[in-house]
Amino acid sequence: MAATLATELQRLKSKAAALAATESMGRLRLSRRLSSLVERLWIIHRVCAYPEKQQAADRKEKVEKWLQKLQEAILRADDLLHKLKLRRLPRETKAPVVAHAAREFLLRITSVFRFAADRRLRATVKVFDELVMLAGKVFSEEDSAQVDVVHFPMLATFRGRKEENKKINQLLDHHGGPLVAILIVAIAGSGKSTLARVIYDGQRENFEAAMLVDRYYSCEAATNGWNRFRYLPVTELKIATSLIVGEEVAPPITDRDDDGEPFLFDSAVHRIRESLLGMRFLIVLLDINNIARPDLWQRLMQALQEACLYGGSTVIITTTITALQSTMLIEHHSFSLGGLSHLDSWLLFQEHAYFMLPDYLGHRSWVGAICRGHPLSLIILAMKIRCTATQSIWYASSTPPSGDIPRLCSDIKQVYERLIHGGARSPLSPDILRDCFTFLSLFPEDYRFRREEMVDLWAAENSISLDEADSYVKAFVQEGAFVLCEPQDEHDGESTPRRVAYKMPDLLPYFAQHVGSSSVHSTLTPEFFGSPLFKTKGFPSICQHLSCVCDPRSPEFPMDVLLKGSPWLLRTLLLLTASSNEKCEVTDDAEGIEFATFTLLRVLHVRGITFGKLFRGVGAHCNLVYLNVSHSDTETLPEWIGDLPELRILKLSHCQKLRRLPKSITRLRYLEKLDLESCSLLAGSSLEWVGKLFRLEHLNLSQIDFKSLPGSIGKLWRLKALVLADCQRIRRLPESIRKLLCLEKLDLEGCHFLEELPDNLDSVMKSLKLLNLLRCPSLTRMPLGIGRISSLKSLPRFVASDELGRSVMELQPLSDLEGELWLDKLNELVDPEVARQVMLEEKEKLEALTLRWERFDSEEHPDEMQQQPQENVLEALRPNASLRSLKLILYTGKQLPSWMTNELTYRTSLLDIRLFNLNSCGVPPLGQLPLLKVVKISGMDAVAELDDSFYGENGTFPSRESLTLPQMSNLTGWLMPMEDRHGLFPRLARLTFIQCPKLEPSSYSIPSITTLTMWMNNEKLYRSADLRNMARNVTQLSVSLCQDLGASSTTCQGFWGLTSLEELQISACQNLTCLPEEMKQLSSLRSLQIIGCSNMKSLPEWLEDLPSPRSISFSACPLLQQR
Repeated sequence: MAATLATELQRLKSKAAALAATESMGRLRLSRRLSSLVERLWIIHRVCAYPEKQQAADRKEKVEKWLQKLQEAILRADDLLHKLKLRRLPRETKAPVVAHAAREFLLRITSVFRFAADRRLRATVKVFDELVMLAGKVFSEEDSAQVDVVHFPMLATFRGRKEENKKINQLLDHHGGPLVAILIVAIAGSGKSTLARVIYDGQRENFEAAMLVDRYYSCEAATNGWNRFRYLPVTELKIATSLIVGEEVAPPITDRDDDGEPFLFDSAVHRIRESLLGMRFLIVLLDINNIARPDLWQRLMQALQEACLYGGSTVIITTTITALQSTMLIEHHSFSLGGLSHLDSWLLFQEHAYFMLPDYLGHRSWVGAICRGHPLSLIILAMKIRCTATQSIWYASSTPPSGDIPRLCSDIKQVYERLIHGGARSPLSPDILRDCFTFLSLFPEDYRFRREEMVDLWAAENSISLDEADSYVKAFVQEGAFVLCEPQDEHDGESTPRRVAYKMPDLLPYFAQHVGSSSVHSTLTPEFFGSPLFKTKGFPSICQHLSCVCDPRSPEFPMDVLLKGSPWLLRTLLLLTASSNEKCEVTDDAEGIEFATFTLLRVLHVRGITFGKLFRGVGAHCNLVYLNVSHSDTETLPEWIGDLPELRILKLSHCQKLRRLPKSITRLRYLEKLDLESCSLLAGSSLEWVGKLFRLEHLNLSQIDFKSLPGSIGKLWRLKALVLADCQRIRRLPESIRKLLCLEKLDLEGCHFLEELPDNLDSVMKSLKLLNLLRCPSLTRMPLGIGRISSLKSLPRFVASDELGRSVMELQPLSDLEGELWLDKLNELVDPEVARQVMLEEKEKLEALTLRWERFDSEEHPDEMQQQPQENVLEALRPNASLRSLKLILYTGKQLPSWMTNELTYRTSLLDIRLFNLNSCGVPPLGQLPLLKVVKISGMDAVAELDDSFYGENGTFPSRESLTLPQMSNLTGWLMPMEDRHGLFPRLARLTFIQCPKLEPSSYSIPSITTLTMWMNNEKLYRSADLRNMARNVTQLSVSLCQDLGASSTTCQGFWGLTSLEELQISACQNLTCLPEEMKQLSSLRSLQIIGCSNMKSLPEWLEDLPSPRSISFSACPLLQQR
């Protein structure tokens, strides 16, 4: 525990020192007091090296109590520094609400705030002074005397590596010749850096100069003898190594020498050489995993060699690349780290499991086999078992993580390191990144979350802006730390995927526990409270972050422990439902409870959970920054909600029983985000009070059917985002919206009756970045002068018009458009020259393009039904070469443009193409697109066959994963190319047919198909025996709305050869009375679902002969259920 607290102290010390250096603390004359706090923290930091050594029985209890007091002092000091940074102070817990209001008013006076802050800091310094004095009584005199000479806290227990440690130390002890390099090579997470640090700590006093350079964390340096006051170039070494591995370094490189090398590197190398000249030095360079500039690497090694005049100097390098040996110009020795022994693996595993497991040989063997002695894998596996309900290694061994565990853990470690150094983007702050991982450790494995949810939590916890938190989430997505739960292949471009869910890769939550805060107890399930671990250890006396999974069906959920237990100094409390779509109500009795648990609470997340009386005592005793009670059945909010002066984020979305909000909500003067999405009962109440929330930056009023927005919304002069999606009764926006000068996002998607927007928005909304008008059919023209909003980056829908100031020419100056662009009502665009001047080809940031024409009724618009010359217009709308998605809807021309059929300019990046209701033209040669994954061709009546024109010259569809053919009424054949092509459709996994009555299956076998879907009339497909040849490896089959499917074997002859089929779903097939006899040929069938087959009368007896395990279910089959 002491080593962990030493890390917390180091972080707190850095935070206090940084705050003391700020200009605001200087003006308040608090810098000296903060410096005194830093000095006390430094002393305590050194003391923390010794409690781990105090194993005597007579002192162990005293040491534990001292550490517990230290942990509480750290948490309270951290809370104070957090408040000082925001120019606020923690609230007094016993003062009445009126006193809180008066105190908030007085603290706005600078002299009063300075006096109060100075008093709090003096009290905090006094606490740490008392801890130092108490340490002298707790520890022996011998140990206390050593405190003054301790420079660094003890490392956590280091397991194994004795042989490598011994050999490297022997090299260092007996080396007296020229400069030597020692390479420690292994995959990430193998303990390379830990071994190097242990060697450095043991050897640094044997050298005149010693430096440890870590690009991700703090560096260390030490000098001895006559050189103790000599400058050591640690910063220069860090700059040089960062440039060598290809990272950005501040300050930016601007000056260059004659050879074209960075001036910054030359200056750093020169300083390194001059500073180390004539000294016997030890340099440890950690994580040199990429030599992006070999020339700079060789120059650095040469400079170190020149500085080593008298011999005996050594450079220790840790790396994951074995090829680094070939770049060394000096003598070197290489040590490749393998796995730990079974005994060392077991000891390391038990150390991080936090509880003792029986030392059975089977336990050791299983842990050693699954982790192969990889230290990080052992730690993560211990974290995983610690979070199980039973804390049983036998339970874990029966459900082991899938995949190569050491490789997965190594990849996760590299993701973490990439997040720190940034690469092509700006690096992330290590302290904030650590807090982000702390939050990730609070969520269960496979937990699904929306991006906005994580942005809000991180912004609240780290006291950063919502935009900055969004940049962190974006970095996590880019580096693969967040992945989409399901591919968004079925997104049709007519709406924004608002419910896109992310999750963490396997094992990442447990890695987050390892690198996050130590005072975290995550995802405790109801079963945990009945486990032996809870009964023997209970809850800790101090806990900073806590998450519990609530299940109203379980009687073991300990609301009494949560509310009546000892004060844990909670800063974060997450109460989660078992599923993200579930709701539950937890019965609690808050009568007479003193809510000491919530004195430091900042984040309260109870999404989907309705409590009886929990909130009664929360408001007056905490400093909430984030409150989320969304998706609950809460009907009213308490009046004390207005007594949360620091509340920044309030989320009430989908509280569909919420009838009103208390008047006190207008007192939330720091509120930045208010989410009322789908609070439908608020439509009948006035929202004029919103205008009093002057600091509001994000307002979400989606899915509320009010007829008009309140005019007071124009008073929100700081508002950046206004979301009104699916407010279907709004016809126009109030004129006061023109006063929102800071507005960056205006989301009006799904406002079906919205008729117009205010004109000349460019003169007021100069910061607007997103204007979403998708699914607004009543909006027939764009606002005047939209092309003059130079800041606009996202415009998902643009309605074409021939009016001056509203035509597609307005898109020409918007060169920074990114994401998706939907050009609607292109019938209005008849001049190809105008289309060419839109300059789509030069909008390089656009990733998705949808081009939509209108379909006219032949009786009302007889002239429009004639073939219109749209070919030239589409030819002129040539997209950029990096386009990833293309959709054409209701195009009336007979020919597709040359950039789709003949040219290869756009084909290097296209992933998704969808063609809807192109009645007059054929299919382009899609087989030549190397990256194309998704193809959907619908309603193309002119296409009779998929032939050579579909594949193109030498086309094989090398990347296609999904093919959908809906509403192809005239399609009769799917032909293979005339010449034999190797590797046709190598990745096609999902195949869907919808209403293709004339189509017969191909005789060509496509073994990669695993999922087959057939909806509506596809009679010739499932009657043909060729289907079993084309899709012989299908494991999932879905048949729906096929009225021609009957009990006769001839109606579904193509199905019976699918011997690999494991899951079969039949739904809404009204003519199906029983399952055909031939169905028993499906020898691999494991799951059968029958849904909505109203004439299904019975199940055949041969179903009993299907191999087990099997699952048979039916629903909405009235005749079958009667039996």
